[in-house]
Amino acid sequence: MIMSKRIRDVIHEYIEVPDTIINNIVDSPTFQRLRFVIQNGMAFEVYPNMRHTRFEHSLGTYNVMKKAISILAEKVEDKDIKDLIINNSEGLQALALLHDIGHYPFSHTFEMGIKIASVDMKELQGLSKYHEKVGLFVVRSLFPKYADDFDKIYNSKDNLYSELLNNNIDVDRMDYLLRDSYYSGTPYGNFSLERMLSIMTLVKDTGKIKSAFLEKGISDLEHFLLARYYMYDQIYHHRVVEGFNAIMATAISQLIISTSSQQNSSVSKIIFFQESEFNLDIFLNLTDYWLLSTIKSSNINECLKEAIFNRRKYIFNEIPLRYAEERGMDKIDVTRLLESKLYNVIKQ
Repeated sequence: MIMSKRIRDVIHEYIEVPDTIINNIVDSPTFQRLRFVIQNGMAFEVYPNMRHTRFEHSLGTYNVMKKAISILAEKVEDKDIKDLIINNSEGLQALALLHDIGHYPFSHTFEMGIKIASVDMKELQGLSKYHEKVGLFVVRSLFPKYADDFDKIYNSKDNLYSELLNNNIDVDRMDYLLRDSYYSGTPYGNFSLERMLSIMTLVKDTGKIKSAFLEKGISDLEHFLLARYYMYDQIYHHRVVEGFNAIMATAISQLIISTSSQQNSSVSKIIFFQESEFNLDIFLNLTDYWLLSTIKSSNINECLKEAIFNRRKYIFNEIPLRYAEERGMDKIDVTRLLESKLYNVIKQ
């Protein structure tokens, strides 16, 4: 008999996780660290309840993956794909838990900070999807049996792993749309999870595995895509949310630039991802709390600190809004607060 634990969740009610996964993954320090990495950057400045973390989202993604495997194993017609799903069930569930393991403080906002810093630092230029690169390294170091399949999620297309975990319609998005909608207190991301899973299947197309949906579910598919669109339009890309993300990202970029000059800085080595000197113990300490404490005691621009810690809204007069030109707004002067060369990076 396989022992398991039931975890109470606001979206899925109960998430049942086998003790083997609890002991080997969920209770590991690297996974527990996700309790202290916020899911949606600075969105809580506009939607105060959006302080949920990558920890509960990863558990939710695991739960959706488990349901998807159960349904697909019965419904997929192609025998090779069906066998692949059944034989890789454990790995798929583990990867659903681990897919965000490499995220840094404040999630994608940190990556935005890296992008801004790259204007000045050639070592960072061209670096994107930083959490995927770090995640692969962490998985290789601590969960090596899943490393090759983790690599397939992000670095190849049209396979079982990328279709279920890195697709326009996947188990990752199914969880975060429902979860983010709940915590924002809005209905924009709501859709029927059970219905979406029931119309989903996998097929072979020119020898590659592709997600497919039953014709009778076209309206449900459209509903999901519209839910995703409205969440991005109304929540993730809300102009004030984007403003605060730009502020935090700019603060992060200033920290990165300041630590880069410290040749022996262990944090700097992690930011610049020197694998040979990557210290997992230091990585475990890189949480939202670490970042906020570091910003508060740093010598970065005081206006940025005031905005982050005291929500000084006047700063938005000097921060560009997303798609300002496309939406008919005038360009916003940022020269008094930020170097003008950062304007286009932040606007993007």
